[in-house]
Amino acid sequence: MPEIMICPNCKSEIPSGLKVCNSCGSNLQADPSAGKQPGKNKEKQASKKSKIWIWVLSSIGFCLICGLLFASLYAIAVLIGINLPYPFVINPPLNQEQVIETAWQALEPNTHSHNQSSWEVTVVQLVSGQEVQDQFGGEPAPGCLGPTPQENKRIDPGGSYWYVEMRPIYATPQPEPEGQYSPTAPPIIPEPFIQKAQFLIDAVTGEVTARQLFCVIY
Repeated sequence: MPEIMICPNCKSEIPSGLKVCNSCGSNLQADPSAGKQPGKNKEKQASKKSKIWIWVLSSIGFCLICGLLFASLYAIAVLIGINLPYPFVINPPLNQEQVIETAWQALEPNTHSHNQSSWEVTVVQLVSGQEVQDQFGGEPAPGCLGPTPQENKRIDPGGSYWYVEMRPIYATPQPEPEGQYSPTAPPIIPEPFIQKAQFLIDAVTGEVTARQLFCVIY
């Protein structure tokens, strides 16, 4: 069946390739675009859009597959004991000063002095749960003074946490008023009942996940 074209003058369907329309006699060579069917342009545009959508969906699918593969490999590494850095928390919402303040608020009820200046912070660092989960077993504050802290929460081995360690300043010199200072005066020990306190703070939520207080039992 011969290809059909449309006369630009009378809009009649005529066989393709004619130089003169056999219906109205118009010269078809004067208009090089004569006879082109408008439906073909629409088909080309639809085909182009289809290719764009195929490319977009393929890219999304590829990214999802890569993400699932990475997450699966990371989970397997954690399960078999490979110590990997936690990649999902790049900028923790808490800075070190806020983390220290959170740890002190959790420690203060069990202290003797209730004075933060009686304590020094010895460690503040980001860690994975796998690195420190063994340090927070058992009761959080056995034999300590003050209220009983809440039980430690589950530590996610692949989670990201702030680890904070605090120790009391064991000896603070006595005040030295003029004429009243004795070199044999005993030092003040503001925290005689706690040797060390360590905390695990969730790097995402800022909540205390676990704590361990090492108290002196007389």
